[in-house]
Amino acid sequence: MGEGEESVVELAGEIEKELTLHSAQKVEGQPLSPTKNRDIFSIQGFWFKDNGQIIKNPNRRLVPNLDSIPFQDYDLEGHYILHRNRIHEMTLELLDFYLEGNYWAFPTRGCPYACTYCINEVFNDMFADPKELVRKRSIDDVIKELLEVRKKMPSINQITFDDDAFMLYSTQQIKEFSEKYKKYIGLPLEIGGATPKTLTREKLLPLIDGGLTSVRMGIESGAERTKKAYKRKYTNATVEKAANLLHEFREEIPLPRYDMIINNPLENDEEVVETLMFLTKIPVPYEMNLFSLSFYPGTELYDIAKQEGIINDDLNDVYRKSYNLFADGTSGKLLNEPYLSNLFYLLYVYAKNGRSISSKQMRSLVSRKSNPVKSRLLYFVMKNKASYFLKKETVTQLWANSMNGYRQKAENKHPGSGITVSERSVKSSGPVGYRSD
Repeated sequence: MGEGEESVVELAGEIEKELTLHSAQKVEGQPLSPTKNRDIFSIQGFWFKDNGQIIKNPNRRLVPNLDSIPFQDYDLEGHYILHRNRIHEMTLELLDFYLEGNYWAFPTRGCPYACTYCINEVFNDMFADPKELVRKRSIDDVIKELLEVRKKMPSINQITFDDDAFMLYSTQQIKEFSEKYKKYIGLPLEIGGATPKTLTREKLLPLIDGGLTSVRMGIESGAERTKKAYKRKYTNATVEKAANLLHEFREEIPLPRYDMIINNPLENDEEVVETLMFLTKIPVPYEMNLFSLSFYPGTELYDIAKQEGIINDDLNDVYRKSYNLFADGTSGKLLNEPYLSNLFYLLYVYAKNGRSISSKQMRSLVSRKSNPVKSRLLYFVMKNKASYFLKKETVTQLWANSMNGYRQKAENKHPGSGITVSERSVKSSGPVGYRSD
């Protein structure tokens, strides 16, 4: 329960004691006895089941000094990976295949917000002192990790910070980081922990100078009642201001990414339309990460969904439900999704290709009941145009893959890994969006 670095080390130590005891018993020819090391069952941060009894130990305090935690372990020696249904020794080629040139790092831990759909709401409630929730590594510690990455993993060509609170570093700390990142690392940088309130010009300018090329920001909804239900405590005007700031630097950040939640059964159509209309104000180009709302146990929205009868079977309604949405090839439609959800996808395709859908056009698209002929005709035309964009993108990707293959060895494989170019292209395709927070 909670962070595991200290708890797992303590557990490993107690297991080692037990193994040492069993080894001694085996040498002496004694029968192996069940564990008598009661210390195992008292380790903070773990729950155990012992003889049918659930032992609920208290949470361990969050790690206060993140610099004390070792860097992520990407050494090859002693590491194995499941690839093509077989266990392989880790190689640089396999590592490159799965990381795809991108190294994910986490300069901070914790989130100060308590969005009602998010695991952070549950995590925050587990710990009493809100001042301890958000912790930041020192700038030098972050740079040291990235220097090690550059040395050990030469195929890495981009760094992504996927923590929730990077933009909570002070402006001075951001400037210090940007200067050192530019001097010592020099790779394109993506930041995934931006919010409409924390994204400011004073922080953005030095980051761009340091190498920032991509920003991911959560919008989630433009409907007032939905934002209140999600506890997203900023106005649409604040979101629009942040999007306009990113658009101002579109040459340096050509395709900012915005998270959106759709398929919320607690919303009515008017609220969905409210969000669609708001999105027409966001300047293009941008990329939307579209996610289907999932109700995670322990969150406030889960409890509401239970009360409303939306969740009847946790196994199928929660644990087997994917938050990803999948597109129907190049047709410009989502698979098995209602019309209003497909309008989000239409926006996604248009915005990614630098095309706007005006408020007037969106008003016609959402007016199927009052003006069905005009609405259906406009959707038909715009969906076909979206299909053209998608086909063009597919052809471009296929051409890039073929050129990739031409440059590789005659057998079209990476030595030692058995990874073909066609396999890489399949792996790269996938859902409209993905989520880590």
